[in-house]
Amino acid sequence: FQESDLKNAAKYYNKAIRKFPNFRRAYKNLGLVQVQSGNYKAAVKTISKSMELGDVDGRSYGLLGYGYLTQELYYPAETAYRQAILMNSETLDWKLGLARCLMETQRYEDAIALFDTLIKLNPNRADFWLLQGNAYIGNDSPMAAARNIEIVRRMGKAELTTLTLLGDIYINNDAPELALDAYLD
Repeated sequence: FQESDLKNAAKYYNKAIRKFPNFRRAYKNLGLVQVQSGNYKAAVKTISKSMELGDVDGRSYGLLGYGYLTQELYYPAETAYRQAILMNSETLDWKLGLARCLMETQRYEDAIALFDTLIKLNPNRADFWLLQGNAYIGNDSPMAAARNIEIVRRMGKAELTTLTLLGDIYINNDAPELALDAYLD
């Protein structure tokens, strides 16, 4: 596993589990191998088994959340991500996974609140401003989204599609001068 030979690592972890059915660390490491191999459905079962045997930590919950998210099972993914954040609040991936779950389930207000926190911690991350802008659009608040896009624009990180979206928002909200400015940029 440490040498990135995932195929053989999986083979030997499975062999260890057959010999020792309660070998918690073998389950956890096999779950990691399965995540890295893209076998998320199997990883969910394996990581769940390691947790059942007592290996409960933020990383396990986060990987479990990711496994569920890749299968578009948003409710268990959200639950796992929330647990991961409680146990390991510094890991950004868990917060972004939770945000994706919230967006996919159209819980835009919760996503907006989560991005408020992420933006406070990382105000120079243009992607956070844009993701929150998408949540504002989903929440039918296009001018709030325009505010976020304007911040990204002032950061000098707005791309063509972002500026086009900004222009479209302004056109749809009877602000043609602002739309022209965005389109010209």
